Amino acid sequence: MLYPAMDYIAVLIILAFLLVTLFICLFCMINEHIKKESEKRKQEFINKKGWNIADFSWFRYNQHHETGINVTMDNIIIVMISVNSRLLKKEYSLTSLTLDTNDIAEVSLSENNIITRKLSLIRPVSDDRPAQLPESEIINTIRLCIRQKDKPDDITFILYQGKLDPRGSNHTIIKGKANAIILLLKMLLINKA
Repeated sequence: MLYPAMDYIAVLIILAFLLVTLFICLFCMINEHIKKESEKRKQEFINKKGWNIADFSWFRYNQHHETGINVTMDNIIIVMISVNSRLLKKEYSLTSLTLDTNDIAEVSLSENNIITRKLSLIRPVSDDRPAQLPESEIINTIRLCIRQKDKPDDITFILYQGKLDPRGSNHTIIKGKANAIILLLKMLLINKA
């Protein structure tokens, strides 16, 4: 036979479990809605500019932020998508930047603020790998930096932010896509000459 106090405790535990489950479901639904709305706005933005979304290499970081990079013969197009989510309000920010490939002097890839690949596009073209991170070091940020001719400062784009194991497949995918962008720039410049 159960005591009345035990009945109340059991009911409270069941109610608490149901409330926690409800909040988890709501959180998942909100995140799914943000993801779908972000994809919809991204597609509209790309279509309005007359670009093809499949031509971009996309890098997602911090759950709701994305950077897309498209390298063509004449220019590099970078699209940045940011979603700032508050409790009931979401702010979507979509911006793009187009850079002429002839104006680019240097492109570098950095991990944890250490340059791991540097491509100099000024004659003679050089492709260096100045440093590598230790395999045991967790990677917090991966950035693509572009320096234009006659400009002292880099334009930096975040490709990844969080905690990433350098031995994992996600690191291989992200770094492979970033290296492919750098290699494509190198090939385009060599073919232009």
